[in-house]
Amino acid sequence: MSASATTLISPEEINSLDHFEFNQYVSRSKIKTKYIAREKSFQFYLLDDIWQLKTYGIIDLTWISASNASPSLKLSLRLALADQATNLSFRTIEMRTGAIKALIGHMNSLNEFQSKIHTTTIQTQKNIQQFFRKLRNTPSPHLVLPKLLLHEIAAYADQIVLETETEAKNISSPTKGAYSEAESDDINSKLRMKCTELISKLNVNISARLITQLGTIIAVMLLKTIFRRQVQLVQIKWNDILPIGLTFTSHRDADIPKIQVEFSDVDELHLRTFKGKDGRFRHQAEIRSHRLNTKLTRLLLTYRGFYQRRLMHSLENQGIEMSADDIAEIMNRLPMFPREKLFSTRFSSKQEVFKSCGYQSESFHKNGDTLQAGITNLSNVLELHSDRVESLVLSNNRFRHTVLTNGARDGLNIIQLSKITGVTPQAVKPYLDLSIEARIQIDEALATNHVINRFSQISVKQLQTEEGFKVVDEFDNEQGVIEDGKSCSTCASKLGIPLGCYGCHNFKPLIDADHGANLEKIERKLAKNKDKSSKAVIRKLEKSRLYIKATMTICDQILLAKKGIKDDRD
Repeated sequence: MSASATTLISPEEINSLDHFEFNQYVSRSKIKTKYIAREKSFQFYLLDDIWQLKTYGIIDLTWISASNASPSLKLSLRLALADQATNLSFRTIEMRTGAIKALIGHMNSLNEFQSKIHTTTIQTQKNIQQFFRKLRNTPSPHLVLPKLLLHEIAAYADQIVLETETEAKNISSPTKGAYSEAESDDINSKLRMKCTELISKLNVNISARLITQLGTIIAVMLLKTIFRRQVQLVQIKWNDILPIGLTFTSHRDADIPKIQVEFSDVDELHLRTFKGKDGRFRHQAEIRSHRLNTKLTRLLLTYRGFYQRRLMHSLENQGIEMSADDIAEIMNRLPMFPREKLFSTRFSSKQEVFKSCGYQSESFHKNGDTLQAGITNLSNVLELHSDRVESLVLSNNRFRHTVLTNGARDGLNIIQLSKITGVTPQAVKPYLDLSIEARIQIDEALATNHVINRFSQISVKQLQTEEGFKVVDEFDNEQGVIEDGKSCSTCASKLGIPLGCYGCHNFKPLIDADHGANLEKIERKLAKNKDKSSKAVIRKLEKSRLYIKATMTICDQILLAKKGIKDDRD
């Protein structure tokens, strides 16, 4: 069967064409086959199975060709996706493509579509809705899917009521919501220990693998410090960091700092980020930069030092010499969180190095998914502990829930909360609606559960044989045992031993220790600091009191149980 060179034929006729005739029809008709992606440097072709929409953005459509869908449906979906890929972000197209992939085998009739879509995830349903809304608003003149079926599917998808969880429910969820105090402490402790371990290894061997691992830890620390998303962090280059006192000349474009900075004696840095909502790379810098504290500044500069030394070593081995000005210039152009291949890529000359790494280039930058994969792997390596869930993971959303929940509890208003994470005041309203009393009850239950799980029944007599692992008060009275001395060396608690030990996963309190004396000390500290200390200090004291009380309750229960057993024997 032959097709006219200029006339569109019916879906039924298209479905009757063999593969060769189908390709002939598309190539000879007026159907557009060459498209320019939103990132204007990239073009793709309608019938290709691989579309490259950005530097590291590839859409694989092999599954369309391999599906049992009709040729007319396959062509229609490709046309619709291609039209949307010209003006929507890569991430949006990626999500919509995934949703279509889940449903393509059920789009040949409305009944099939209806029966399948309700078995998919909420996210899939949402993306299908958005795909068809966009398709209906800007229809391609060459869509060959039967109009009636197209409209029926689009109309049905639009009517689906998405049963999403409320934001308030997510906030308090043990798997999606704010981290508890104990979970936050475990995350902070494990991150510090892993960071110290990696730096020790890098002092011996500056390998690309260790550098990227340290970079992942720093990315997590930024997630929990500046509360921006992974897709924003991966856009950061080294020229987005300046010492406090030096300013970026523009907050709208990724301008290049005009001052060459020597970082050796810097105490604090500030960091520029980009909103990233429209999908464009390094576009629309946020108005306010983020000030980094002294500890994070020092860690970031340590990381930068290893990074620079490893890169220069690689270039020197290739016979490429760099002056001090060259090094400063190329570092400014490079991503803060690079792909590991940066440190092994072969360059033919210094000119090629600079050509490959532009100020607006995505070269060697990770994408959000790659960074998230590294963070997920780090969660497993750290073996994070929680009394609420079986597996505790590092999550950007949970860091944001935590800071906003704590901020609301500390009395911050809606405008102050919205500025913390750069979202609208309406988005943070659910945090202000949380019940403080309910949160306290949750904390109390978790404290008791934590103590039960970690309680040691080692007696003072037994403890005396374990020199070096005992926790004592100022009168040398044994209070408990510690499992790992390395954890204590990185402890950030300001309360000291033993008051700061209660609630720590590394500390096992003793049944026969005088915990009541420690409770009295905490009560005195609370009374003394109530009106003149920050809410953060008060919260630390209240947390310690909470865990001491839980410890005393469990002690009493165990001692009573033992007494009961002894009385029965008598």
